[in-house]
Amino acid sequence: MEQVTLQPINLKKEALQFGLIWAFIDIVIFLVTYYVKPEAMTSMYYGGISYLIKIGLVIFFSLELRKKMGGYWTFKEALSAIFIMFVSSGLITYIFTTIFAKWIEPDYSRTMITLTEQSTLKMFESMGMDQDTIDKSTTDLREKLEAQFNPGIKEAFTTFGIMVIFNFVGALIFAAIFKKNKPVMPVFSSAEDKEEI
Repeated sequence: MEQVTLQPINLKKEALQFGLIWAFIDIVIFLVTYYVKPEAMTSMYYGGISYLIKIGLVIFFSLELRKKMGGYWTFKEALSAIFIMFVSSGLITYIFTTIFAKWIEPDYSRTMITLTEQSTLKMFESMGMDQDTIDKSTTDLREKLEAQFNPGIKEAFTTFGIMVIFNFVGALIFAAIFKKNKPVMPVFSSAEDKEEI
């Protein structure tokens, strides 16, 4: 009978590949939503669905990576792989959306700012806020949206830094959930020990 040996894998490379797949999925969802129904991108439902898709992808990719490792990996291995997936996916998606907004679809920023303002204005009105408060809140919101959708170099690095911190915390949580150490096999010093067991 032929003996099957498990080939060692490059965990970081595999995690990076899953990160690329994850980024591709995020970008496809982003593009389809933007070109089909851009106003959906400002709704809480879109944010919630996107969040659930991300959780589902993390779970699926983490289980796949652990399977490739033979069904077991330490907390450190899980943390490293999941963090690489998070950061590579986030970085690629962030770079793509920045390029998209600046060169591919220059109206993207203006469209998203307008849609976000309209959505927020409806929410303020439904809450019964007075017009002066709405006007002040809308002005503050516009400034924040301008910085978000038209970031300078400093804002881009700050955003990426914050993203890395949140990704590390997320990776810690998922690594704790998905770590699975190999069971410890008993060591027999002699035939007598085996017989006692």
